[in-house]
This record gives sequence, C-alpha cells and structure tokens, in this order.
Amino acid sequence: MISYIYKITLETGEVYIGSTLSMTLDKRLIKHKKYGNLGRDNNLDNSKIEALESFYYDYNEKKFHRTFLRKREQYYIDNNECINVLKAYRTEEDIKKTNKEKRDRYILNNHEKVKQGKRESYHRNKNKIK
Repeated sequence: MISYIYKITLETGEVYIGSTLSMTLDKRLIKHKKYGNLGRDNNLDNSKIEALESFYYDYNEKKFHRTFLRKREQYYIDNNECINVLKAYRTEEDIKKTNKEKRDRYILNNHEKVKQGKRESYHRNKNKIK
C-alpha cells in the first residue's frame, strides 16, 4: 500500500500539511473540501495538493507505519510555515506537559470546587489516614 505526506496550497498562498494512509491525494483533497476541516474561512476551490513524500508499506505493519507517517508529517509542520493548528505527532513528554497545563488551568479556574473535593475526600477517608 502507499501513503503520502502532502501539502495543500490555498488560493491565498497559505500551506496546510497533512498525511494519508490509504487515500489518493485527489480523494484526500475532496474530503478536505467536503468537511471544510482546514478552517471555515479557507476556500479550497482553487487549492492544489501535491505529494511531499510517498511511502510503500505492508498492510500488516499499518499501526507502526501510521506512527512513522505522523512523525514525518510533524517534521514538515515544524520546518515549514503552515496553517496547521494541531500537532500530527506528540511525544509522551508533550502529552504529559499538555495534561499538566490542563490540570493546572482547571485547578486555577475551579479553586473552590477543588478545595471542596479535597475536604470531602478527607472526611470520607479520615479513618484510613494515620
């Protein structure tokens, strides 16, 4: 099977970078147009799609290849000016950092609720605490 890292160049000159594991580039562009998932302000009518890289892979290695493909896509996102908002690939360290930031933001925005939850937990478990 063949997979692609591709770029879509919008009419404005802006670039979106993506990957596809099983679709042809034409079908992938049609899907982007249908679902408008490059942002609702982006008109894809006069956009063009082109392969940056293509890879052959064995279907039995699909899960491994998907990770490889996402890492390559992230390389292009990191090294080119593009409109991509989300990361294609995140390391365990990235995930832990993001989760910590979300947790810290939640605690900051819900201080009283968190405090109340800690009190309730203490009272439920005070016999276990020594």
